[in-house]
Amino acid sequence: DRSDGVIIENLSVWHGHEHGIYILDTSGLLIDRVHSGYSKDYPFLTFANDHGLMKNCEAFGGGDGGIYPGGSAETPGRFSMEITGCRSYHNVLGYSGTQGNHVWVHDNEFFDNAVGLVSDSETDHPNYPQNNLLFERNLVYDNNFNPYLETSDVKATVFADFAYIPVGTGVFLLSGNENTFQSNQFWGNDRYGFWLGSGYGLVLAPTGPVTTGEPFAPPWASAKNRVVNNFFNSPAGDAPNGTDIAWDGMGEGNCFEENWRGEDVPATTDAAFLPPCNVPVNGQPMPTTAAVPNAPNLATQASLVIVEGEPICFRMGTCEWGPGPAPENARNMPEGYRPPPDPTPCGPSTCG
Repeated sequence: DRSDGVIIENLSVWHGHEHGIYILDTSGLLIDRVHSGYSKDYPFLTFANDHGLMKNCEAFGGGDGGIYPGGSAETPGRFSMEITGCRSYHNVLGYSGTQGNHVWVHDNEFFDNAVGLVSDSETDHPNYPQNNLLFERNLVYDNNFNPYLETSDVKATVFADFAYIPVGTGVFLLSGNENTFQSNQFWGNDRYGFWLGSGYGLVLAPTGPVTTGEPFAPPWASAKNRVVNNFFNSPAGDAPNGTDIAWDGMGEGNCFEENWRGEDVPATTDAAFLPPCNVPVNGQPMPTTAAVPNAPNLATQASLVIVEGEPICFRMGTCEWGPGPAPENARNMPEGYRPPPDPTPCGPSTCG
């Protein structure tokens, strides 16, 4: 906490009662060659920081985001945080980024999570709203881990009381502005490869449920996000996503271009229209009005909300993600503690 210039490298952290590595309100941080597993909430949590570099890490078994650069500094013209060379897997979320602003996430792997990445805006975090995430050259695949099964060894914790997680989604951008997702590969995500939403924020309000008493801001929709030059299939072309690009049709200035499922095969979508990038519409360089609202997509977002202890999806039919919740003795919970593997002479972070 306020440890400017901190360096943490070459170690392993297991079974944090809340978080494995937690750095906040710090300018200048390096996390290198660190493994963090089975924390109740976040294996890696960096919050309200600037000048941060996180590389060569492994995050797994977290009850929320394996990697969470929340409330990052507002730094127009440069990045506040860089995350590269990391593998995040078997978490509820591979990456969580409430107000993960001006963060450069590149050349990482996100797999075997319930959702590979979630980013959103909440007024109880600094530097509202979320903006300017650059997510590029990442591999986002097979994010179908279901933490709601009674047999799950990971229990979803942070979202437990107000929202379900849409298992089988590569990226879920709930609410954010001016983010770029480019040159990534998405495959094997059973539900969606990439999901741009905002109805979720309209339903919950940007702070989560109003019953929490957090400050309220007017609902708004994700705007000016670019989704370009992504490939929505495995390298071999044999593991597509359920639907490649999902969008609720809300928000201004969002655009999609050069996204493919195969050679000369465009990415699939549930949207009526995906506005292209840098193509004038009504004389403007970017779309200035929302596209056609996607009612089924909005309904799906709304179905994730938990009211009086029960997800709305149960009232709409049957939740497809399992009976839930995972038992209290899941491995990331205190009652489910299991010691890590026996140490080896070189340590888990340095063994080949």
